[in-house]
Amino acid sequence: MCINCESGGFHTEESLNDGTLSDQVLSRRQHLANNLVDDTWVNYIKQGSDNLDDNKIEMHVSDDIPQPFKTYAKRMIRKINRQTETKIKLTKVKEQADILVDDVDNYDEFGIDDANGLAFASDDGKLNATWLSSENTCDYNNRRGKCKVWNYTKTLITHEILHTLGISHPFGNGNTEGYNNTDTAMSYNFFDYGIKNPLRPADVMALQSIWG
Repeated sequence: MCINCESGGFHTEESLNDGTLSDQVLSRRQHLANNLVDDTWVNYIKQGSDNLDDNKIEMHVSDDIPQPFKTYAKRMIRKINRQTETKIKLTKVKEQADILVDDVDNYDEFGIDDANGLAFASDDGKLNATWLSSENTCDYNNRRGKCKVWNYTKTLITHEILHTLGISHPFGNGNTEGYNNTDTAMSYNFFDYGIKNPLRPADVMALQSIWG
């Protein structure tokens, strides 16, 4: 069971193969990626459950989630699949899914009262990526006045989905010093609220090492 308890201006996204990156940066990124993989969780997904019985990971995003957050969760799942070849398939049938993506009012049933997000395996063997409904936070700066998902919430959703795919916190600790959300969506250390894409190159590299 995994528990998930930015500065203004322009931000330039970096590609995985950006030739301008120094060897030191690439080495640091690879070192981080290697230490994001949760071997125990990966073994559970691949061997200890029925998730790969059809050579696919099927995800169901709950219809109960408010539309902007549901749309974002699906978009992030597709991005993860596209960039890592994880063989994810979105399904509308909850009973058919291996991973359930949802929000909840509280975590009373788990005896937890201070987690914004949670990733866990339920009694039926399904993996769950969820967050508190109170974290469905909008940034209403959208020109048309429509809900724009806040960057912190994007990271929260991405963080929990990545957990269910075998990614852990940096070096096993979300508060690991020297790493923050500019390095990985799995860090609790939020440094840059200007990042629109929380899926960082190290996260992609870690996923590729598992599913590539």
